[in-house]
Amino acid sequence: NKVEYRNEGGRSIVLKLKTAPDPASGILDQYELGPYNLMIMGAPSRWRGEIRSFFDAGVTQKVAMLAPCSVMVARANGHGRGHLICVDGTKKSFESMRRDAVLAQHCGDPITLFAVARQKGEITMAERVLEKAKAMLAKMEIEVAGTEVGVGNPTEQIVKVGNDYSVIAVADSGKTWPRRFVVKNISFNVMGAANTSVLKIR
Repeated sequence: NKVEYRNEGGRSIVLKLKTAPDPASGILDQYELGPYNLMIMGAPSRWRGEIRSFFDAGVTQKVAMLAPCSVMVARANGHGRGHLICVDGTKKSFESMRRDAVLAQHCGDPITLFAVARQKGEITMAERVLEKAKAMLAKMEIEVAGTEVGVGNPTEQIVKVGNDYSVIAVADSGKTWPRRFVVKNISFNVMGAANTSVLKIR
């Protein structure tokens, strides 16, 4: 049930046919055979809210919620402005930033760093986060094309700005399911609301 295509450089593409109780379980089981760094899924026709998705989610949502690795929901609506990498000052967001910045550099895509201030009084703090993030990438010799601050609801701001980019990169919240019922999962909501590709980094 496996066909492998290999080029002269030694790189390969493997097509696999699996049997499983359902598609999401088969995809998640495949991770255990890897393991893999990234799973890329096509965007579903509909995206359920966090609570409803716990009981009735499509294949892409289940994989995005349960995969141990990073997941990209791929859409064809990107405008080619490169990667919008979201940072919030946490260690997790900076680690995710580094990983996507390396990916963007390999792809030859420009990088824009983005932070959200929930209110105007937090703009200075968001700007400091961006300065720190830019300095981290400078040490890695990765150039940043620009930085931007949004003001308001994080999910709404990320989607609004991110729809002009080919990829929105967000760090996984790391929350368990009980916590997700209490605290909004920004990365999950961005994956559902954006019109462009979203990379949720774990």
